[in-house]
Amino acid sequence: MAPSDRNLESLVQQRLCSYESKLDFSFLTDLAMPDLLERLRHLPTDSIVYHTSIMQDAVGWNFIDESQSVPMVASAANAPVLVVDDVDVGTGAVGGDVFSYAAQGPHSSRNGNENSQW
Repeated sequence: MAPSDRNLESLVQQRLCSYESKLDFSFLTDLAMPDLLERLRHLPTDSIVYHTSIMQDAVGWNFIDESQSVPMVASAANAPVLVVDDVDVGTGAVGGDVFSYAAQGPHSSRNGNENSQW
């Protein structure tokens, strides 16, 4: 897994821990992409997939998340695929409360300008 994938997974695990008494979670992050896709084809009927990021799989193959891994996951899964950020909506996955890069841009720009030493 890419370091950024691992960091996002860790953040999601922390956020979901309060639901562990009510829901079962399986993290399928330590699989090669072909193995992951096969597992997604055979999920239990009451499953959802929460796709965070796959920019590198467990064997080191690299992917572009929104144009490669998300569409592959969404087409393979026999369950709805929810995504983390707005750029992944419309790739076969559904949204939800997604992070918006477009909305975050002005905030990042403003914070960057405030912290710059010109």
